[in-house]
Amino acid sequence: MSHDGGEAGTLRRARRIAPALAAVVLLCACSSAPVRPPGAGADAVGGSAAGGGAWTLPCGALACDGRTSYCEVIKTDAPELPSDYACRPLPEACRARASGPAPTCGCFPEGTRCDYCLRLDGAEGRGFRRMCVGGY
Repeated sequence: MSHDGGEAGTLRRARRIAPALAAVVLLCACSSAPVRPPGAGADAVGGSAAGGGAWTLPCGALACDGRTSYCEVIKTDAPELPSDYACRPLPEACRARASGPAPTCGCFPEGTRCDYCLRLDGAEGRGFRRMCVGGY
């Protein structure tokens, strides 16, 4: 029994998936740093996704500050590619006020990227999460 056919098949499979693996490594390297609102200090993205302050909003491996930023999730339509997470600046109209009702997803200006919006105020965090499916 020869092992050449098995090794050749393994080599063909490795060559087929190599471009996808390279894309995953590139995406992970590019999306690992949190995005902070312009002019914001280090506290704009603080804590950890596992247990920060009351306004900590888990966002993939990041933790956004729900008072100043929202979590943007870009889900790809290719299962082998990871989702991309970023903390984006929260529009002024979406910031919580001391009085009055809590802002809703309608506070985002028309044309804000990612159509699906969810307001979180509980165990999953506090703030907004916007999601795109199928890329940007």
